[in-house]
Amino acid sequence: MDATAFVGVAGYEGAVAHGRSGDALHDAGAFVADLVALHETLLPRYDDPAAAIVTAGGSAFPDVVADVLAEAAARLPGRFVIRSGASLIHDEGYYRSLSPFDGAGLRPAARAIARVVSTPEPGLALLDAGKRDVPYDLDLPVPLARLDADGTRHPLRHVDHRRADRRGQRPARLPAHRPGRPRRPR
Repeated sequence: MDATAFVGVAGYEGAVAHGRSGDALHDAGAFVADLVALHETLLPRYDDPAAAIVTAGGSAFPDVVADVLAEAAARLPGRFVIRSGASLIHDEGYYRSLSPFDGAGLRPAARAIARVVSTPEPGLALLDAGKRDVPYDLDLPVPLARLDADGTRHPLRHVDHRRADRRGQRPARLPAHRPGRPRRPR
């Protein structure tokens, strides 16, 4: 008796394609098609083929993944799931640059607030947040606004963060943006 129970297949097409060029879109689609082919090969091994899960990412290529999985769902048994590669929060700037939704589809699901705890030299503000608080994969977190101690919000486009002297300023909260998905410790 075989002790292995197959319940589905999963993949991440973002590792094989980068950008939105024709070649990248083709490579992402080919990867997902190969994933579907693996699912089809495993159909006789599933206890319940209708319950088998086929899932691929979609943060950078949701249109490509949706097209390939929709075609497969029309002809094969199984549960076809599009899942964003960053399931809770994402590297917003990177994915916004790749999104087929022209920036209108993906919005950050989380924002972090950090306090300025020290300004040891002009142009440098140290925050009470680090990589564990605001993890990222691709880009560093990007500050969005400065909040004064009284809660007044100053969008960054209207704030000069390079002021010559901040030493007399009370600590402020600085929302950071673009945290990436959590990574396993190495």
